[in-house]
Amino acid sequence: QLVSSLDGRLVATFTWQGDRYGHQLSIDGKFVGGSVESDAAENWPKSPPIQQISLEQIDGRQMVLGVGAAGRSHWSISAGPCPDDERALKFDLACRCKETPGFLGSCYRLETPLQLSVLEGQSKCEDSVQQILATPTDEATRRWSYRLVCRP
Repeated sequence: QLVSSLDGRLVATFTWQGDRYGHQLSIDGKFVGGSVESDAAENWPKSPPIQQISLEQIDGRQMVLGVGAAGRSHWSISAGPCPDDERALKFDLACRCKETPGFLGSCYRLETPLQLSVLEGQSKCEDSVQQILATPTDEATRRWSYRLVCRP
């Protein structure tokens, strides 16, 4: 399963890894990064534990929609071409938490020329891993979103 930027250069390929889908990123067919995944034992994994995905056409764009669970919480994802930047992919994620979360976000190992732009949430880099964190809130559903952009 894959989605690509509107110009077709940046591609996210979703593949089954253990008990969930992870994704690899490529520009013009060259690997430039990917999601950092956890194992089934973690209730608060490094990236959302997406276990079911489908490809859907939304507003003329091919999008990946997915859901999954770990511990007592449920995650969802939508990913696809960014409508206002032909070189970008946009990721929107959410987690419905039934308890106070530990780590809640997405983790990547990225190479240049990929640029990460956080739209909702916070970003930090730790041990060469780029983290996009959900904004802390008292609400049960927490969200974060970001863009990955192919820079010339």
